Amino acid sequence: MCVVSALLESDQLTLPLTLVNFWQPLLQLFHQSHATPLLLEKLLQLQTDSGGLQDRLVVGWVAAVVTAIQEGCRSGSPLARIYEAGCEVDGRRLLHLCLRTPNRHTTHLLNRWGDALTT
Repeated sequence: MCVVSALLESDQLTLPLTLVNFWQPLLQLFHQSHATPLLLEKLLQLQTDSGGLQDRLVVGWVAAVVTAIQEGCRSGSPLARIYEAGCEVDGRRLLHLCLRTPNRHTTHLLNRWGDALTT
């Protein structure tokens, strides 16, 4: 319960490293199948306006993947290796999905991204 409370109260979008490492092979498969953009869209479509744990985890995953895509190895993310060859993502579509169901977590995501996805 302590981890859940910490996740919900944090303004950071980071996920626990154990969680990222556990799901890394699945994210690798999505990337190899060119399904990362679809995964990001489907995750953001799961957003609610409650700002609960589901929303926090969804936004955390989207932030982790997009950061790894944008910054590559500079991000220091364990996911950076997966996306070092690049991955094309429709940034405007992701921004639209964030705005469609805003909550306190998507607000942090939008602040973090700024104009980076649309340029």
